[in-house]
Amino acid sequence: MDAPGAPLGPDTVAWELHAAPAMLTAGLRALLLQVWHPSIASAVAVHSAVARDPWHRYQSTVAFVSSVTYGDDEEAEVAIARVRAVHTTVHGTDSTGRRYTAEDPDLLAYVHATLVDSALTAARVYGPVLAERERDRYVSEMARVAKRLGLAAAPRTAADAAAVIEESDAPRNT
Repeated sequence: MDAPGAPLGPDTVAWELHAAPAMLTAGLRALLLQVWHPSIASAVAVHSAVARDPWHRYQSTVAFVSSVTYGDDEEAEVAIARVRAVHTTVHGTDSTGRRYTAEDPDLLAYVHATLVDSALTAARVYGPVLAERERDRYVSEMARVAKRLGLAAAPRTAADAAAVIEESDAPRNT
């Protein structure tokens, strides 16, 4: 189970957490946080059909998370390869004039952090209740997936994931 890219498996916190109904809200929160980032918002607007089919990105994210959590090794690897292939085609200039690429480690870290932080936030609000040690274990488990997506230095604790979001270029709600 510890092989990079292998399904997370029934012995992981992710296995239980991703099955919780609260994860439906987690996915929506993550996507909203992602499009607050100017580079990610530009990438989504230019390189996806989100304007025509706003649920497609959400459904794609749910399918990916399901594949790496509950799928077999082959299904997980296919899902990871699909995302990596798409990422190679995503590049441009955002609304601030900054160049972006979906393979940028800072953008990968931000997207990853929004996903894990949103899952933990939803669990805190709606359940299942996780101890701090389980929260950190979940983030560490998901870092294995992030590594296979090209993120060498993924957050390993809940505090690290929250810090990635806080330190990003996404605007603050003040």
